[in-house]
Amino acid sequence: MWLLDKIYGVDDAQAKSNELDAKHAELNQRKLDKGEWTQAQYDQAQANLDAGRLDVSGGMETAFLDGAKEGAQAEIKLITETIPGAVNSTLSGAVGSIWRAIPLSIWIIAGVALFIYLGGASVLRAGIGHAAKRINA
Repeated sequence: MWLLDKIYGVDDAQAKSNELDAKHAELNQRKLDKGEWTQAQYDQAQANLDAGRLDVSGGMETAFLDGAKEGAQAEIKLITETIPGAVNSTLSGAVGSIWRAIPLSIWIIAGVALFIYLGGASVLRAGIGHAAKRINA
């Protein structure tokens, strides 16, 4: 991710890390040369130094991708869970309060009136007439 490297100065940070690691390795070598450390102590110190080396660019890329992934997951959660939940609770609250405010008998009368208004009565008449003709025939 060369763009992040340029924005955040990763090349400079990696150079500084490499420089410090080289100085640390030099100090370890001096301690071995002076006899302050045994070969086993020196080897352990070098192994620790090698294990702790930084890959600044790789670390930056990993952190960037982890952040992007976490952000995408948060957006997906918002879209799939939070927004529908808020809409459902708002609608169920509004519709539920209207439903509870009007008695059931009024809902039944309104349903029958709507059925007749939309032409349900003529469909019933035609169906009953057709059934009556079949019975008489």
